[in-house]
Amino acid sequence: EYAAEKGIVIITYAGKVTIGEVKEATVKAIAIQKDKHTNRVLIDAVDMTAAPSISEMWALVQSYPELEVPRQTRLAAIRPKVPDKADVTGFFEVVCQNRCYNAKGFSTREAAEEWVRSDRRA
Repeated sequence: EYAAEKGIVIITYAGKVTIGEVKEATVKAIAIQKDKHTNRVLIDAVDMTAAPSISEMWALVQSYPELEVPRQTRLAAIRPKVPDKADVTGFFEVVCQNRCYNAKGFSTREAAEEWVRSDRRA
């Protein structure tokens, strides 16, 4: 969805999330970004109970250039409430940064929104 008043694309995940769902959401978010001319993306995984594997997430970020993810994109990811394997946020953050995408993980939505709307680097 797009929060026009904040200029942020919001991707919300709940329950068990597959890599197919993540890829689909990524493609939709890119389309919204281009349509609305925004580089701010908030990934809300608070209610996620199972995430794609580490290798699937690595492959997804590796595909960002092919998917035409804008280089200026700021990706703020909110960690799931359920710890352990459902939380790949830290890995996602590092892989994105290694590929020169500005991504950062957060424990609260407020902190994530504040950062994604700022000019601070991860």
